[in-house]
Parts: sequence; structure tokens; C-alpha cells
Amino acid sequence: MMKNAKPFDLRHVILCYNAAMVLANLAIATRVGYYAFVTGHYHIFLQGPDLSTRPTTMLLLQVSWWYLMLRLSECIETVFFVLRKKFNQVSGLHVFHHVSVAFCTYFYITYGGFSIACFETVFNSTVHVMMYAYYFLAALGPGIQKHLWWKKYLTRFQLVQFIVMIVRNCCLVYTLGMPYSSLPLFMLSQCVIFFVQFLSFYIRSYKSNMVRVIKCDGSSPDAHWKDEQVKAN
Repeated sequence: MMKNAKPFDLRHVILCYNAAMVLANLAIATRVGYYAFVTGHYHIFLQGPDLSTRPTTMLLLQVSWWYLMLRLSECIETVFFVLRKKFNQVSGLHVFHHVSVAFCTYFYITYGGFSIACFETVFNSTVHVMMYAYYFLAALGPGIQKHLWWKKYLTRFQLVQFIVMIVRNCCLVYTLGMPYSSLPLFMLSQCVIFFVQFLSFYIRSYKSNMVRVIKCDGSSPDAHWKDEQVKAN
């Protein structure tokens, strides 16, 4: 449908979307962090399943469904890419990430494991706050984009996130025992896949030479375009 159509100008829509996602993820991170680790007294690193009906547990369950809705709402980004004809951004990493995170969240909520994943929820939502803040600033235009030198550090932080989650879920698999060790085992498999995919993206984006088209010195009337190997910024 979009093959022969002009790309939509969604700049203002995307600005509003990114701002909303910053606020939504910040709300999730603070609420889950407060209910789980302040009033709920959950263990930050080795929390097991909580199947009680305590008020704090019920509040966390409510927030967990909002977290799922938030992750499902991120699928609209694919629509933005298509409408803007940014088909290259609808990558395997993009699609797999959004689908698997939503499925993993639903899996944990349905089988009583959200208390186990509170640490990941807070950590991941915090990463998303920074990520969507970057997207918001980048959408303001080239004048702002040139100051966003910290993009690669954001990707590094995402990699650190997965390393921490891998270590944590390895510990949980060992300490929880069956049947609940199946939940962190599932999370562990997802984190390993994400880590490999994001590491591959990081290497391609920041460590490899990329071919770019740059303009030659215009002093000659025969100035032309040529390919040159340059470092990715």
C-alpha cells in the first residue's frame, strides 16, 4: 500500500508519542520499584514467586497489566516506520524484540511470576525512559541531533542490562527449583537472544567501517560523488 505513496510527515505525532512513552515508563519504573522493594519488601536480586493476596501484591498485579499494555502499544512504532517509508527500520531485531517482550510479560503475569520479574521491569522501564528521551530529542531535528553524542552509550547500557539479567536469572534458576525455575529459565533464554542481537547491532553500528556517500571538494567543475570508508559516528 505504501510502495507508491508519499511518506507521511509524522514528526509532531512521534514527538508526542516519545514524550508519552518517557512519562509512561517512568511511572511504571517508580510504581513497581516502590510497591515491590519499598512497601512489598521484595528481595531485589533473588525474589521468588508471590502468590499472596496482600494489598501490595494486588497493586503490583494491576501495574503489571499496565506494563503489558505499554509494551503492546510500542508496536505502533512499526506503523510509524511503514507510514514514513522507513522500511529498513522494520528489522528482525525490531520485530522480534517487541513481540517477544510482550509475550514474555504476558507469560510471567499469567503464571504468577511477575514478582520474580519486578527487578527486570524496573530496570527495563528505566532503560526505556532514557531511550525514548533520546528519540524525543532526536526528533527535534538536526540542530539537536548533533549534540546527541551519547547514543552509543545508550546501546552499551542496554547490553549491560542484558548481562545483569542473564546473571540474575541464572541465579534464580539455581535457587527457585521446579516448577518456578521455568520462568527465569524462559527469561534467561530471551535475555541471551537479546544480548546477541543487540551486540551484533552495536558492532555493526559503531565498530565497523561503513560506506557512506560524501561530496568531493566543489572547487572543480567536475566535482562528483564518491564512496569512502568512514567510521560510523
